[in-house]
Amino acid sequence: MIDIQLIANRLLKELSPLMEAPLIISDHNGFIVAATDESRMNQFHEGVLTVIRDRTTLYISNTQAHSFQGARGEVLTLLSIDEIPLGVLGIEGPIVQVEPYIKIATKVAEMLIERALMSEDYDPEAQLLELFLTELLGGQLTKEAMQQQLKKLNVEDIYDRVALIELDVKTEAVVIRHLIHIQIIHPKLIMARWNVNQIVLLIPKVSRGPLQDALQLIHQKLAKLTQSHVKMGIGNRHPFHLLSLSYQEANSALTICTKERAIVFEEDLKLELLLVESTKKHREEYIARVLGPIMHEPELMMNLDIWMSNDQSLKEVAEQLHIHKNTLKYRIKKIEQLLNVNLHNTADQATLYIALLLYKHQYITK
Repeated sequence: MIDIQLIANRLLKELSPLMEAPLIISDHNGFIVAATDESRMNQFHEGVLTVIRDRTTLYISNTQAHSFQGARGEVLTLLSIDEIPLGVLGIEGPIVQVEPYIKIATKVAEMLIERALMSEDYDPEAQLLELFLTELLGGQLTKEAMQQQLKKLNVEDIYDRVALIELDVKTEAVVIRHLIHIQIIHPKLIMARWNVNQIVLLIPKVSRGPLQDALQLIHQKLAKLTQSHVKMGIGNRHPFHLLSLSYQEANSALTICTKERAIVFEEDLKLELLLVESTKKHREEYIARVLGPIMHEPELMMNLDIWMSNDQSLKEVAEQLHIHKNTLKYRIKKIEQLLNVNLHNTADQATLYIALLLYKHQYITK
């Protein structure tokens, strides 16, 4: 997560020539970290907390200024990246004069933040970290060697889960640097390049809900930055010295990811485990044995899939397909005859459901 204080003075320097008005920049805790009027530096501004809390722009007139500790007659507007509040920009002066500057000033400030993040040099220790992760997640380190490496890298053994992110394009160091600054999973999250088109995450103990929300934000940002299809596989929790197990699970979850289901937790897998554990040859053989006679008849395959997905309801399936119930009855009968099954038989339903799951994974959703 980025500390706006690190780039606040740079923002002030580049914004000042754009407008003839005193400026302030506050962090998300309400303290002024850069100001045209240096006497305001490090002061607490109560209005900032209102802007952060309500995600809004706050107009403070001269007569209202006494209502907010540290305020003057000014306009405060939120600075955020990917909907993550970083701080607040304040423009001092009468509201009528300041208002025309608000939108452009905010836009320019956020562009400058983006640019600053993307232009930072990649951490020179990153290669050492990547080497350590290779040994750790490959299960190649003894506990003693692991502790020595942790001390050398100044890393704590607080991590209990691994996630893998896969892109359609090469992983760029500047993209990872940007993600490290904006991520809201945990301040000590470890993120590093992994293979040519992957990113690996070492995640400290975080509850499932917030983790999933934070990963969704990272997914959206990555997809936007790289213009590629982004997939995420997340392993289960394990003690630090057994993170290689979580890594293997993250890899398994990654193989299940599709465009429609881009973030997969291994702990959620049930029938999908068949996709992970079975070989491609076995999957293809199973599909051919169960669905072979209708695999080259798209209409029947679609009808069967929708039938299985709607609890075999003639009315609902016919409406979804925009056909008469008698037409659907005929097609269902034809499917039963071609596949030698009874679509109302529990065993046959289970066999067909698994075959359709394998078929979509093998031939459609990649």
